[in-house]
Amino acid sequence: MIEFKDLSLKIGEHHILNHLCGAIPKGKVTVILGANGAGKSSLLKSIASIIKPSVGEIYIDKTPITAIKPNERARKIGFLEQNGDIHWDVNVSTLVEMGCLVNGNNTQSNSEAIYDALTITDTLHLKDKIASKLSGGEKSRVLLARVLAGKPEYILADEPLAALDPAHQLDTLANFRDIAARGVGIAIVLHDLTYAARIADEIIMMKNGIIIQKGNINSVLTPQIIEETYGVRVKITESDNGFKIITPFSRI
Repeated sequence: MIEFKDLSLKIGEHHILNHLCGAIPKGKVTVILGANGAGKSSLLKSIASIIKPSVGEIYIDKTPITAIKPNERARKIGFLEQNGDIHWDVNVSTLVEMGCLVNGNNTQSNSEAIYDALTITDTLHLKDKIASKLSGGEKSRVLLARVLAGKPEYILADEPLAALDPAHQLDTLANFRDIAARGVGIAIVLHDLTYAARIADEIIMMKNGIIIQKGNINSVLTPQIIEETYGVRVKITESDNGFKIITPFSRI
């Protein structure tokens, strides 16, 4: 489990995160929600040690993150950035293999990890293509494959659905659920409330750098909390397969 306690981030005079406490358990999908500027990406980047929080503690499996060497942190946490780009003219297989470098496996293990990651993300047919020449959605899936190839214990993904078409959005959600079922801890930032209801075991709802509610879908995704967070009224219905459908219909 990743735990963060009293986590705060101040940049200049701006308080980005304010005394946050929470956890990302293994084997579950935690979805971080909130309006633009709520601090969702900053929370993920703080947990991943991409930015250093001003105060607070982060623990990975009860060990302070500051006591874990950078290469070991990289093996434990895979980070998928928002709107990630590819700057190298290498083929997709080579790019995905870079994700294996953190785990120190042998060549055969790497080959299996690359194949599995490409298959899971529906990018196996792209393996010989130049990665930097792919479409935005293809790049997103290939970058996810690179993270998966490293076989991290936790995956932190910042808006992983943003560049994907609806079919691949649904596939990616299903992938995250399957990966969590194997014991990996997943934390993802989403904007689509219906997709959050579809995938989440736990939800962290943020507003103005604080956590206003956390818990399961039924306790967090209520009309009252959504109104407080986003300033919109919503209608909540249920699909034929039992998923919540959350539809905003007016501003407050």
